[in-house]
Amino acid sequence: MDRSTKGAASVVVHDVMGPIYEVLRDAGDELRVQRVDDGVHELGSSGADLVVLAAYERTDWLAARRLQSEVPTIIVSARYDHRRAARALSFGLDGYLDAALPPKTLTRALRGALGGELAYPRAVLGRWIRWRRSSSPGGTARLPLTRRQAEVLALVARGATDKELAAVLGITTATAQKHVANILARLGVPNRAAAAALLRATEARLCAEARPQRVSGRGSRGRSLSCAHGLGSINPDGDR
Repeated sequence: MDRSTKGAASVVVHDVMGPIYEVLRDAGDELRVQRVDDGVHELGSSGADLVVLAAYERTDWLAARRLQSEVPTIIVSARYDHRRAARALSFGLDGYLDAALPPKTLTRALRGALGGELAYPRAVLGRWIRWRRSSSPGGTARLPLTRRQAEVLALVARGATDKELAAVLGITTATAQKHVANILARLGVPNRAAAAALLRATEARLCAEARPQRVSGRGSRGRSLSCAHGLGSINPDGDR
């Protein structure tokens, strides 16, 4: 594919059945939208600026995650479900859209994805933000960080990428990268993994120092309260 044709961005839609491609073709008035119906694993080397995976009954999550590592990838679903949208977001995909959205909305979302924006409904992003911010702030309070840096580190510890940090905090990707660089310098660690490990070690130390509180009530036995916050206990689908 020639990306230079009239300067239009190239969008490749993998659609075995065809209806979703037709919707996107009609919506993308300033985009070069092309359809393929096989070879999904080869789309990463197709030269496309954006790949759209059409989903009907099932979603090929494995293929989507592989493509995402090579080219911006979004899913457009004929049977939209907010849980699947949350899963797509947790996998790092650039978007998950309802094929029934108005053409202008779809066009705007595609353009945004081509520009590096996330193409998700606000409700899904809001729920994801609440999930990302659910980690305990106790450890960050003991580290030499500003309030904003502590918030960034809490998200980094949960695996947030620079793009995800930008979406959650309402900042640019460049600003997110600068925050991370400043955090690493302040903590004296070489990378994000080491910063996350330091945060977890600090939180573990706080838990060890804290005395268990006893909670008792009429007709019940006393029980200990733990300060563990269960980093892996919540997933983006909201299931325990």
